[in-house]
Amino acid sequence: MYLSVCTRPDISYALSQLSQFNTAFTKDHWLAAKRILRYLSGTTDYGLVYVKTGNLDISVYADADWANDLTDRKSYSGFVVKLGGSTVNWESRKQRCVALSSTEAEYLAIGDACKELCFVRNFMNEIFGKQFVCKVYSDNQSALRLLEVKEYCHRKTEHIDIRYHFVKDLIKNNNVITEYMSTEHMIADVLTKPLSRIKHLSFVKELCLQKLGL
Repeated sequence: MYLSVCTRPDISYALSQLSQFNTAFTKDHWLAAKRILRYLSGTTDYGLVYVKTGNLDISVYADADWANDLTDRKSYSGFVVKLGGSTVNWESRKQRCVALSSTEAEYLAIGDACKELCFVRNFMNEIFGKQFVCKVYSDNQSALRLLEVKEYCHRKTEHIDIRYHFVKDLIKNNNVITEYMSTEHMIADVLTKPLSRIKHLSFVKELCLQKLGL
């Protein structure tokens, strides 16, 4: 768990799934855990790379996989926060409530991501004494449109918990800008579902997780 939280976002989703069975695991769970260990054994020299740059842009990539847990049909959320192009924070976890549509699942994922984004933004504001405008990327256009409507509540989405609507305030106050990003380039995808080997390795590189060659 320590690795997935501190240095290895590439195993966060797998560990998040397995951690649900810490006290009630089966042979299949044990085999899955051993597979993660074999993966780590082959990538022990991988680490997050931070490059010196004058770019201090703050961005977050938010994604969700709708109802992918067959047990309770809850969705998985994942987000990646980048500062100056380097990965500084990430999370992969099951959503607390059942989302009734993919739009709702993505909307909740954006809300969770922006809560962490606010922490990074406020930290940078204090250090540099200026107001940073952050970018929020999502691959769900319906969720982004939902953030653009003027009304705080729509009859079709009244069941969405009110705490996630603070994202609209961030947009209204010009603290964040939302932008669409295609699923093909959505790096938070690696935190919400299993991917093919090629796609997984591609997103690992985008996460600035590289072979250090030590």
